[in-house]
Order: sequence, then structure tokens, then C-alpha cells
Amino acid sequence: MGLTHVVIYTNSLLASQWFQKVIKPPWHLLAWWRKIHEEVHLDNFQIKHVYREGNRAVDHLARLGIKFKSDGAANCSTDKTLRQITLGDRLQIPNIRLPS
Repeated sequence: MGLTHVVIYTNSLLASQWFQKVIKPPWHLLAWWRKIHEEVHLDNFQIKHVYREGNRAVDHLARLGIKFKSDGAANCSTDKTLRQITLGDRLQIPNIRLPS
């Protein structure tokens, strides 16, 4: 692919801890997890935890993909919700996390 540095942000704290080897994944995922580690060159790859609010654009696109069974294409100029999310990111408007 020619990528020199890859950073993946996930809202799954558990998955990021598995990848960083802070904790071990469950035994039924070990074979799958080993295959991932074989494919990933750890010198140019990072995984970081981000709160769900920081992952809003990705969550929105994933929901669209499931809803329309698409291959990942989205039109930012016609998708009002995605436009609002990306504008808020560009303007660095913070996401407020309220306790439930």
C-alpha cells in the first residue's frame, strides 16, 4: 500500500488494550488476533482509544453502509448529518459528554 504510518482510532477501549497487549483477548479470539498481528507491522502502526463522541463521523458512515448495503461511498455535500459532523470537527467544536 505504501503507507508509512497508520493510526487507527477506535471507541473500543477493550480492543485497543488487546492490541497494545495491556490485556489478553478472550481465548476464542486468539487465532483471529494472531492473524491480525502477523499482517500488521508494529513499527508503523498504532491503535488509540477515542471516546464514542470523537468517532461520530465513522459511526454515521457505518450506519449508512449497513442501512443501504453500500460499498462505503458517501456524498458529503448531500448528507446533512455528515456535513454537520465534519464542520464541527473542522471548527474544533468540542463534543460534550454528559453523565447518564
